[in-house]
Amino acid sequence: MKIINTVGITYLEKFDTTEEWYFGTDYSCGDLYEAEEVFLMGKRFMPNRLVFVHYPDGKVYEPIKPKEGQYFGTPAYIEDAIYLLLVDFNRRVIQIYQSKDLKNELSILVELPLSEVEDCYNLSLDGAPVMLTRQDGKNRFQIIWPERKEFLMEEHESFLFREEDKLYFSVWYEEEETDEYFEEISIREYPTGRLLEKVDGAIMTMPDGQKWIVR
Repeated sequence: MKIINTVGITYLEKFDTTEEWYFGTDYSCGDLYEAEEVFLMGKRFMPNRLVFVHYPDGKVYEPIKPKEGQYFGTPAYIEDAIYLLLVDFNRRVIQIYQSKDLKNELSILVELPLSEVEDCYNLSLDGAPVMLTRQDGKNRFQIIWPERKEFLMEEHESFLFREEDKLYFSVWYEEEETDEYFEEISIREYPTGRLLEKVDGAIMTMPDGQKWIVR
């Protein structure tokens, strides 16, 4: 058996579109939104660690060491690059970093004022190309960067991914009388959100980037 020393982070998650990289965090204050609440309430705030493990060699990378007042969101693997989402609550900024393989120095892609978002609820990196998005509890989908747009979705609609000028969403329905459950895929125009098409079924993203529609 191979020993992978992450210094205490024992649960690793796999990116959807590559078999090369895994990531893990210690969730010291929960997810990014929960960490924001802890920070704003003035409670004891612990920055989280974010590590990456390369397969098959098992090499561990920790490209950014945690600092006081900082917290990582969920990273993303988009178009053969790794993206890190970091919020610095002390400086009130959102930072997005990019690296091709983590063996070289990270480059900062953009730094945004934290005031660009109401809060960090469902703040995430999506693509491709990469963008920063937010989906709130009021059926609003917000594109924060690289351009600022927002539109309303259906109830039970959730963002899946972007492919160039199209946004793909999953929508689920349940018939009250029969308890019958089914899903559809909404295809919307980027960045306006205009509904282009609906397709029956659910989408699965395979490790090589293929998209399977399961009906």
